[in-house]
Order: sequence, then C-alpha cells, then structure tokens
Amino acid sequence: MVLVRPVMNRIVKKDDRIIAYTGDTTICDGLNNLVVESEMVIIDGSRQETNEQHLGHRQLVEIVTQNQDKTFFVVHYGDYEHHDQLANVIYPTDGVEMRLE
Repeated sequence: MVLVRPVMNRIVKKDDRIIAYTGDTTICDGLNNLVVESEMVIIDGSRQETNEQHLGHRQLVEIVTQNQDKTFFVVHYGDYEHHDQLANVIYPTDGVEMRLE
C-alpha cells in the first residue's frame, strides 16, 4: 500500500551536502523526494510490517536497495531482528556520532 501524503521530515544543509531525517513514515511521494534530494537519510524503521504510520522493514530494504548511492541510518527500530548485509545501511546504537567530511 502506498499512501499519498507528505512525510514529516527535517533537512540539514551545509554547502551542497544534505542530511534528511524522517519521522514516522510510510512510502509516499514526500519520502521518495526526500531520499532523492539527500546524501544521508536518518529513517524510521520501527516495524517488521508496515502500518499506517510506520515504515515496514521490507519497504525499508526496498528503498535502500533502490538508492545505493545514499547512506541510511535506521532509527526507531525494535520489534524485529535486522540481519541485512546492506552496505549503505547503519543501525546505530546509543551514542553513535555522524560526521560529514
């Protein structure tokens, strides 16, 4: 199911570098546009299965696979094990620091 509505997000820009942050989301035009515009995406990955407010793991893998030139930091995850070996995905733990260089 694809919901057509804006995604709640924030974008951080410095010079020509862009980091995006999604709140709770599902697949929608807003999310797709956000990913296209960004270099790094901090993205909701809270559920194994998609519901009306949260991206499901399978949809997350689909987005990541289609955008291998981006780096994804998956946050708000917890009700599933993540065993993916996707090179462009980081499942951060508390205290992880990101740097744009």
